[in-house]
Amino acid sequence: MRLGGTILAGLLFVFAWHVEARTIKVLGGTARGKYAGTAMDNSFKGGYLFGAGFESGSKPISYEMDVLYFLKTNAYPSRSWSYEMREVSLPVMARFKPFSGALGFFIAAGVEIALILSHKQYGWPERDGMSWDATDFTRKLDYGLVFGAGLDFTFWKISLGIEGRYHHGLANTTRFQSDGGYEFNTREFVVLAALKLDL
Repeated sequence: MRLGGTILAGLLFVFAWHVEARTIKVLGGTARGKYAGTAMDNSFKGGYLFGAGFESGSKPISYEMDVLYFLKTNAYPSRSWSYEMREVSLPVMARFKPFSGALGFFIAAGVEIALILSHKQYGWPERDGMSWDATDFTRKLDYGLVFGAGLDFTFWKISLGIEGRYHHGLANTTRFQSDGGYEFNTREFVVLAALKLDL
């Protein structure tokens, strides 16, 4: 867990140094997620994420890269099961800001690659409702596409950002094979707040 986070944080630092980051930020928020690509009757469950990142480039197009601790989730109502997948997530996105000024609307799109730290299933009747550690049956990497939009409120060199994102996982994160068609592709709707400082 610590090794994976250190590697991704190192990648962030090296990339930021290379492209000369112009804005650094801390961010966090809430998420609603579920698994797709499976025969299970999944539904959304709450999660969260937090971390740091940077932005670089000139208007109207800039780039951003974050390192996030991300709790991705899923509910399986018909069996009263739920799932929690903890990741170190690395989204890299291009941002388009069509208007200048203190209030800046933007749209963003890019990719996400994430290191899966752990995966647990809760509410297993066979285990008296206790949790089951599914990490050994889970792949190490999650990846997919990210789309978003938001607003930046700028005051001198400090900005407050509010953003919505959709994470569309492309990886089948489970190693578990069955006739039931278990393929866990993550889907996450995210609302974030960010505090930004221009360098």
